[in-house]
Amino acid sequence: RVIPGITDSHTHIISGGFQLARLNLRDVAGRDKFIQAIGTEARAKKPGQWVLGGRWSVDSWDDPSPPNKAWIDPVTGDVPVYLSRMDGHSALVNSAALKIAGIDASGPDDPKGGEIERDPVSREPTGILKESAMSLVGQYVPNLTEADKDEALRRAMQHAASLGVTS
Repeated sequence: RVIPGITDSHTHIISGGFQLARLNLRDVAGRDKFIQAIGTEARAKKPGQWVLGGRWSVDSWDDPSPPNKAWIDPVTGDVPVYLSRMDGHSALVNSAALKIAGIDASGPDDPKGGEIERDPVSREPTGILKESAMSLVGQYVPNLTEADKDEALRRAMQHAASLGVTS
């Protein structure tokens, strides 16, 4: 069977290209594998590098408890982590990333349109940031260079073409 190239009218091609090179947790089958994958990625980082990526979801796990910084702090240490959820509306960060952003039990307050999820008793952040609160940590993720963006675009275009998407 021969079909013409596929046209996709809505893509996030550069961010998709970055995601192809970052930690992808979409198909991780449970808590232990989730933690293991993040720890493996953190151990491969050089000083100053972040663990980035995500696409995580616990919806298909046997125990769909949401992840938190306590799960990943032991395997990430001082390596900051920023992992967006599959839907892009929340992120999991570790204590190192929270420290960089100055987020702790004393503050800051939730930004308009967002939430810093907190333990109801201690007020400590759990590591889950929702909606606009994601930018409180996201603004500290190292800036991407034009060369990084070009490489992400090339990577995404190659991946899309491999699937028959031509424009």
